[in-house]
Formats: sequence, C-alpha cells, structure tokens
Amino acid sequence: MVKNLAWLFAFIYGFCLESFECERGFPAGPSFYWANRQVVFRPHVANLDVYIAEFFVSAAHAAMSLWNEVPCSDFRFILGEPTDQDWVGYDTQNPGSNQNIVILRGVSRGQPWRHPSSVHGNTTLFRVDENQGKLLDADIEINGEMLGLNALYTLQFSLIWLNLFFVLAHEFGHVLGLDHQPCKNHEHLMCESYQFGSTQQVQLSDDDRAGICFLYPLGKPTGECQGYARQKNPSEREALLMGQDSDNCGQTSGHFVLWLLLGLFVIRSAVCRASS
Repeated sequence: MVKNLAWLFAFIYGFCLESFECERGFPAGPSFYWANRQVVFRPHVANLDVYIAEFFVSAAHAAMSLWNEVPCSDFRFILGEPTDQDWVGYDTQNPGSNQNIVILRGVSRGQPWRHPSSVHGNTTLFRVDENQGKLLDADIEINGEMLGLNALYTLQFSLIWLNLFFVLAHEFGHVLGLDHQPCKNHEHLMCESYQFGSTQQVQLSDDDRAGICFLYPLGKPTGECQGYARQKNPSEREALLMGQDSDNCGQTSGHFVLWLLLGLFVIRSAVCRASS
C-alpha cells in the first residue's frame, strides 16, 4: 500500500514538473520515441485535384519544417515521394513494406473520412510492445472536408491553408511522441483544442520546443518522460497496435483544466494524508 502511494505521489509531482505531455501506451507507461531520428512521411495524393494536391503537400512540408527548425533537437521529418498506399496499419508479416503516410480524406471519391465528423486530424502510432515505447510506424489522416478543402477556390484560401497547416503540425507533434497538454488560451501547438483562424498556435511555444528537445536532444540520448521505465532488452513480440489519437481541434472552454487541477489536488491531498 505504501509503495503504491509513493509511486502515485511521484507520478503526480512528475506530471506537474514537465511543461509538456508525452504519448504513452497506458497511463504513466513508457513514453514513445523513435530510435531513428530521421522519419520519412509519404503523402497520398491519388485522385486529388492537382491544385488541392499541391496545396496539401505544401502545408505538410511547412508543418514538418516547423519542427525540423528547432535548434536544440536533431530530429528531422523528411517529406518522401507520393505513395499509392491509402490504408492505415502495420503489416507484421512484411515489416519492410510499411510506410508512414499522411493522407487527405473527405475530398475525393474513394477516400471517405472514417472518424467522427468533428475530428480534424487523426494519428495512429504503432509500437514494439507496451513496455518499450519504441515506435515503428505512424500514419496521419486529415479531415479535408471539415477543414474546407472542398471550397478551396473561394476567398478563404489563406485561412484554409493556415488551418490545414496547424492540424498537420499538431499531428506531427503526436508522431514525435507528444500528447495533448491542458491550455488556458490556446497558447501551445499541442493544446487539446484549437481556435480556427488563430495565428498564435501556428508557431511553437516554449513548451512545445521543450518537448521535442527533451525527447530528442541535439547530440544526446533520447529522453524518457516520467512514468514506468522503458525495458532495456528488446522484446521478440510482434508490433502491437497502440491505438489512435483522435483530437477535436475545435474551441473548448476552460472546464477541462479546472477539473484536472481539482482532481490532482484531491489525489495529492489523499496521498499526503496517507503518508503522514
């Protein structure tokens, strides 16, 4: 009992100390990371209007560059050649055939949006097993219809590009291993919500930069976030589906943050009483 309370106490304080949140397979589990710090993403643009395809690829390249240009990290996204692969998944029988794809759905026949209509972007990560956190594959899906790409030839051209750029940059943050973090005024790229038309969130905050530089510091070993330690010896298990991160980037109120802080205060008080 005392051991469990001590672990919970340490986790709560660790949660408060980190200015960013890490992706995990389960609460407080090993944080996710890429062993290879050069990760190639290939855009799927088949069946898209040429203009929309160029629009999409340019936004994806700009979103990658936003993370690539952080000077204290040597992680790099690489924009690969277009691909015909349109399925999200990981083939354990042919691991060499897998590709990290970024795909625009909902703007062409044959590519419907398969997630809730309110969700703008969805990232699916595949890892070795729940005890390591080592990532093998990532796929990003973008809800083009929700973002207005069907109306691209309107006067809202720049606004649509800005919103698309944000959602892509946000999803690439998940690929890095960064999770949503509570925000008060949409001040971080990795906030759980997004205010459309805002220019504040289309740049990295200090906390966003702290996240990538902690996980992938320039010339140093990969960082490991608070929680269970990663296994040092690789597992022989095949890759397992971690699950998917679906984030609704619409506006939200501050109620989530208030309830989160209240919950942490109650748990922390209980730990202190039990330890005294």
